[in-house]
Formats: sequence, structure tokens, C-alpha cells
Amino acid sequence: MENAIDNQKITFKIAGNELQKEEGYNLRFILESLSSFETLLDKTYLHFENKSRMSENDKENLSIRLVEVREGSFIADLVIQMRDLALPIAPLVAENSEHIWNAVKTSYSYIKTVLKAREEGKEVELNMDNTQQGIQVVNTGSGNVTININPEIPPLASKLAPTFSEMAKKVDGENVSSIQFSSEDHVEVTFTEEEKVLFKKRNYLDETVFELSGKITGSYFSSLSGQIQILENQHGIPAGVYRFKATENFRDEDQWKSMYLEEKRYSCQKRISLDPTKGFEEKVEELQILAVIDDV
Repeated sequence: MENAIDNQKITFKIAGNELQKEEGYNLRFILESLSSFETLLDKTYLHFENKSRMSENDKENLSIRLVEVREGSFIADLVIQMRDLALPIAPLVAENSEHIWNAVKTSYSYIKTVLKAREEGKEVELNMDNTQQGIQVVNTGSGNVTININPEIPPLASKLAPTFSEMAKKVDGENVSSIQFSSEDHVEVTFTEEEKVLFKKRNYLDETVFELSGKITGSYFSSLSGQIQILENQHGIPAGVYRFKATENFRDEDQWKSMYLEEKRYSCQKRISLDPTKGFEEKVEELQILAVIDDV
């Protein structure tokens, strides 16, 4: 007996000068957007199946069908079809097409929330909750942001972020002005010029002050910069050599020389990058040294 088929209806809309019925729809923009959407679903399915590529059997289990096209900007109804399988996965169960779609939507919301918070200079704290469906955002009294989220979503979001960025990049304000995917009349994944800007690599100064033990291995007094080897810290920064920039408090040449190749404790801030085009992991680009605390 064949497995039952589960359906999730999605409405796809793409608007712009190249997507007008009177002029004829430019298929390149439509097909590229639909291909990216299929990639999002495939990556989500593979994440929960703990696989790296879609087999022929997987392609039979999960498929997307275009069932209706409507006039105006190009609008199409899609159906995500998934066979009724029992997948051996974690609490965010992707046992049907609705769960696959919900995981994509939640990953999109999570990425946008983090990017906007970082853009505003806010710290983001994740509260993992196995029962959480979607995300819950709490703005704390300190101005930072706490996100209640299922632990399956952050690693999935890292896999989906490059595809989201590709879709945002397709929006140029003229040929394509917006791309939307919605269900039940709610626009849930959308790309406009706002998202095009948001889904780019950004550098931020994390103003949290922390201490580390390190040794300066490269030193340029004229620019108060160089390289520092981190030996120990309680801030989760991997050991290694990082670029640094010191404040104007270090304009004493004797003090500067005394720091070279000597292990000392410093108070610092970090400049980080967040690049959704290559995943969604924060990377320390540079340290800002504020003061010498003591010799180690």
C-alpha cells in the first residue's frame, strides 16, 4: 500500500517591471526564485534526515508542484507534497510538509531578528526550548534581545542563510521589486529592498567588555595596532592570533614596548562579522584593547 500524501499550500508572488502580464513574464526571474525555494525545502528535509544530498527516494518523498497561476504580478499557488513518513528526528518533527514549511519560516524569522538586533547594537541571547514552535522574542530591560527557540532551528538557519541571501540579492528594485512566499493569506517569507540590505555581510562592534590573557606578537605603534595571540579567555573566543586596535590611552611608547611578546591580561571589546551569505556564524574580526589589567 502506498504512503499517504500530505500537502501544504504555498502562494508564491514575484513583482517587478519584468513580471507584468502585459509585457510577458520573464521566466529567468521566476525560475531562479522557484529553484531557490526548492533548495530551501531540500536543505530543511536533509537537515532533519541527517543527510547531505537528495536521493531519488528522497525526491519522491518530497516534491513541489505548481497547481495554479493567477494574473497581475506573477502569482502562483504551489503545493509542497510529502509522503507520510516517520522520520527519526528531534523534537521539531518534520513528519509532514507543514513542519518542513514551518521550519523554513522559523529559520527566516530567526535570521531577520538576529540581523536587526545586531544592526541596532543589541546583544542576542538564545533560550533553547524543545517545545517551542516558531520563535518568541523578548526585549529585555537592558535593551538586549532574548529569543526563545527550538534548538533545531539555529543550526538549520545556518544552512539556509546563504539561500535566503541569494533570494534577497535577486531584488533590484526595478526588474524584481519583491519576492513573497505565504500560506493562509499571511506573507511569511518576503524579500524586498529592505531584506536585500539586511542579508549582507555586516561588521559590528560588540560593546561588551571582557578580559583575556594574551601575548602581542605583532606591534605597530604609529597606528596602535598589531596582532595578539589569545591564550585564555572566558568569552568563548577560540584560541589563536587576531588583529587588534588599541585606544589612544596607549600613546606611551615605553608602555607599548613593554607589551610586546609578554603575556598580559587585557580588557577588550571585539569587532565581529555576521555573514549570512556564507552561513550564520559570528566571526571575530578584530579586538579592541581598552586597558592592561596586569601581568600574568
